Amino acid sequence: WLNEVEKQTGMRPVIYTSLNFFETKFKNYFPNHKFWIAAYSQEPGVIEDNRIIHWQYTETGLLPGIDEEVDFNISTIPY
Repeated sequence: WLNEVEKQTGMRPVIYTSLNFFETKFKNYFPNHKFWIAAYSQEPGVIEDNRIIHWQYTETGLLPGIDEEVDFNISTIPY
């Protein structure tokens, strides 16, 4: 699936997964892909791996002007 998406779009997909799934299933695979980790009970960056470029650390963030809770993330790539 990852190869097909890259072939069709010309862009390598980022893999979004939980920290547990990353550590138990993905950590030793997909060396050429970047990861977006969702982990609410761990501090962002608790593991050192340069493939992790986004860390979703809460789903209950509050922002002025938005009337419901939102996801908060930290990114290691500049925008």
